[in-house]
Amino acid sequence: MEAKAEKSSRSIGMSPVSLAKWQAELTNRRIHTADGLLAIVTDIDGLPTARKAIKGEPVQNKTWLSIFDKLKLERQTFFPDCEWHRWNQQTLWGNLWELGEGKEDRFGIVLRQPFQDSGLNPFRVEHKGDYQKELPIGKEVLIELPAGISGYLILVEHDSEGRIELISPSCVSEDPKLTGDIRRLPQHPDPKYQFFKPTILGNNLLWAGIFAQLPDWAWLENLPSNGFLDLQSEHLRDLWNYASNPPPGSQIWRSSYVVVN
Repeated sequence: MEAKAEKSSRSIGMSPVSLAKWQAELTNRRIHTADGLLAIVTDIDGLPTARKAIKGEPVQNKTWLSIFDKLKLERQTFFPDCEWHRWNQQTLWGNLWELGEGKEDRFGIVLRQPFQDSGLNPFRVEHKGDYQKELPIGKEVLIELPAGISGYLILVEHDSEGRIELISPSCVSEDPKLTGDIRRLPQHPDPKYQFFKPTILGNNLLWAGIFAQLPDWAWLENLPSNGFLDLQSEHLRDLWNYASNPPPGSQIWRSSYVVVN
């Protein structure tokens, strides 16, 4: 069984009250036509979509995100009563997942082996290519990235219940810089944080961005001292904007596994 990210094709349009605000904003900015909007927000999917957006008609949420981001507007001003926050989180995740390149043969879950407690360096071991696609619930495992890659790691997991957590940087990955050696997580001096133990059945998705530079988001400087940051829409939006136009030399990977009885 292969895990797949939830994709949303839902479109949303403006209410009459919001449309009046939107048209006033466009007039104030001297944006009178679809061509004018497309000239500013260049990643809109063509003139037909731009025409709908100008009129406040339903377009996909990622289009509204691009427009509001480029025009530096708060989307809540125009969509105060919609369910934006709840479903937008999963849609943003779907957009991130689409950016990733399938690398199930290069990174993912490995079983915890006795050498992990032997005092040997667990990040300089020979990899045998045995990434796990199916795990028994409660199995002690690690997340591994291979040798030969360099950059700053942002690692995110989407579990079977829809929770999206930042694995790196975090308390189990305090140094997100990859320097070419095999990297296995968690990295933590406390023995009780030496492995992960899946406790929820179902499909799980791993997303790894290896970036030439680490973004300077304020929330990266205030991560929980224990546990992981639950990524909300605002975090995912920052990540999506960054990963959509990453620094040269960056890589974006994805992998998946399923937890079974």
